[in-house]
Amino acid sequence: MAVMHGRTYDDLDGGVDGLEGYRSVLRGPKPTFQGFTSQTAELEAVVGQAVEWAEQGGPKGLAVCVPTKDLVARVPGMLAEAGLPTVELTPDGPKGAGGFSIGTMHRFKGLEFQPIIIAGASDGLIPRSSLDRMRAEDPIRFRRPIQLDRALLFVAATRARDELVIFWHGAPSRFLSTMSVGKVSAS
Repeated sequence: MAVMHGRTYDDLDGGVDGLEGYRSVLRGPKPTFQGFTSQTAELEAVVGQAVEWAEQGGPKGLAVCVPTKDLVARVPGMLAEAGLPTVELTPDGPKGAGGFSIGTMHRFKGLEFQPIIIAGASDGLIPRSSLDRMRAEDPIRFRRPIQLDRALLFVAATRARDELVIFWHGAPSRFLSTMSVGKVSAS
C-alpha cells in the first residue's frame, strides 16, 4: 500500500477508490523491487523468481502480471523452457488450469493470487510513453489516461495476497515510490 500511498484511483468500474480506511487482515513481507539494465535480464529474473517459488510449493496460486500483450506472449515460453506450466488469463477467464497465471494488468481485476510478480514496471510501459506526447499536446485530455495507467498498477499490486515482487528494466515507473525502488542490477 505504501507504493501507492496518498493517491486516489479510478476503480475501473466508473468510481474512485483511495486508501482511506483501508485495512487488510493479512500481513505479508514488504514488496521486493528490482531494476535491470535490459528487458532480457528482467525476464530472466522473472523466470528465476518463478522457479524459486515453484520449488517452494508449485505453481498453484502464483502469477506474473505484465503491462502489455507482447509480454504476455513472451513470458509463457520462457517459463516453459524452465519446465514451468502456465495459464493465460484472457477476457473469458483462465485459458487452462494448473500453472503460473499470466496476464495483463487488465486481467487481474477482481482476482487474488498468493505471490505475484509484476514485470515491466518500467517508465514508458507504465505509464505508456504515448501519454507523454499527449501531455505536451493536450494536458487536459492527458489527465484521464494517466489516472487509468496508475489505477492499473494499483490493481495489479493489490492482487498479491502473500508476496509481491516488482521488476522493471531501464527507469522504474514514475508511479513507484522513490522510497521503495532499490538499485538497478547490472545483469
